[in-house]
Amino acid sequence: MKRHVDKIRGLVGEDAVLIACGFGTKKSRGKWRNITSLDMHDPGYLDQLYSAGNLAVILGSVSKNLISIDFDNDSALLDFQEANSDISNTLTTKGVRGANLWFRMDGDYPSLFKIKRHDAEIGEFRSEGGYTMIHGEHPDGVEYSVVKRVPVVTVRYEGIVWPVGYDCCTDVCVTERTERTESTDESVGVAVGC
Repeated sequence: MKRHVDKIRGLVGEDAVLIACGFGTKKSRGKWRNITSLDMHDPGYLDQLYSAGNLAVILGSVSKNLISIDFDNDSALLDFQEANSDISNTLTTKGVRGANLWFRMDGDYPSLFKIKRHDAEIGEFRSEGGYTMIHGEHPDGVEYSVVKRVPVVTVRYEGIVWPVGYDCCTDVCVTERTERTESTDESVGVAVGC
């Protein structure tokens, strides 16, 4: 599994922090909120990653402001790419449907928030306090894959264009998070900019 860890770090950057998840799940093998870049140099921690079935990347400041925008369907992904053609040539990964676009943020950016279109959830802006799966098997039995193997684009949050009809406020606001997803390992209320 060492080659998988090395490959992932080559994609998202050597400064990205990875966590081990159970094979075929999005659940971390243990508590991950206190893991730092120093752990990525600890032989014992690396052994845990090497033996993991699935791997995820912790997002936000711990990984030098790496984020992912998760789209739950191809339509939402295409809308975003059309509105952001100048930044869409970035690392892109996929589970079962839609895709994750990976960015390195320059400047301030919000914490996690859900992206809606016509009151339906179509994705999530994943950052501080979350993680995104990048390797292994999705719970539906599909392998996570790299759709576009290119460097992660650096962008300012205010440079992102949200397509017409997307419900993403640009000021700091509060949303309630009540489900367990790969974004968080516990049910919490999260203050976010959305």
